[in-house]
Amino acid sequence: MSTAERAVEMTTTCPWIGYDDQEAATIVRFVSKSSPSQAAEVAAYERAHLGREGVIAAAERRTAKWDACQH
Repeated sequence: MSTAERAVEMTTTCPWIGYDDQEAATIVRFVSKSSPSQAAEVAAYERAHLGREGVIAAAERRTAKWDACQH
C-alpha cells in the first residue's frame, strides 16, 4: 500500500487548524517541504473535501517522489 493510500484510510479531519482558510499556494509550498505522510494526508483531505487540483497534484508529486525513492 502506498503512502497516499494509507493516508486516505486515515483522513477525515483537517490536516491542521486553519487549513480550510488557507490559500492553495500556501498549502502547495508547505507540501513541497512536508513529510510524505503529511503530503498524503493533504491529498486525501483535498480529494474528500475541497478538491483543489493544484494542491492534490503537489501532494501527489511529493508522495510519488518519496515512494519512488523507497524502491
